Amino acid sequence: MGELDAAVEHSDRALAILAQTVGTEHPNYAQLQVNLSNTEYLRGNLSRAIELQEQAKAALERSLGPRDLIVGRSFTNLGALYYEAGRYDEARTALRSAKEIYEERLPPGHPDHAGPIGNLARVDRAQGRLEEATALFDEALARLEAAWGKQHPELAGALEGRAEVYRKAGRIDEAVVDLRRALGCLEGSETVPKQLAGL
Repeated sequence: MGELDAAVEHSDRALAILAQTVGTEHPNYAQLQVNLSNTEYLRGNLSRAIELQEQAKAALERSLGPRDLIVGRSFTNLGALYYEAGRYDEARTALRSAKEIYEERLPPGHPDHAGPIGNLARVDRAQGRLEEATALFDEALARLEAAWGKQHPELAGALEGRAEVYRKAGRIDEAVVDLRRALGCLEGSETVPKQLAGL
């Protein structure tokens, strides 16, 4: 049995114990479902990851209220999973909900605003809405730059995403500029986006 399989087995047992001790509506139970969802995603079990994340979001909405920041984070996670499953309309709905909650609950300059915006851009890119995707990546980058500066590693993902939009639109020179900038942001870190390997 691999490490991820063992983690799932232990988490399933922990869920059963929590269900008996605090109940399935308790935020701790929902948080363990979120953690187990992440593990199932890593194992390649996307359908169970989505199911667990949906259950956790529903429980968190009931226990914490529908506009709690933790619920917003759950919408972000769920939107990303729907995106991975090709369920783009559901992804867009979840990510818009996350964006609205973040706008209500986080200070205007908080970098977490960029998460659902960047994920919405990825959904638009996947559906061929390149202009919309570019505008959303621009917004995500502006928020990240305001929070972290222009050369922080946190910018690399949005730069790589926008570069892919540029590539699809035939704007190769702009794509290369963004990829080189992403590489510059990552200098000294251990992460290098796959598109940068050939530059």
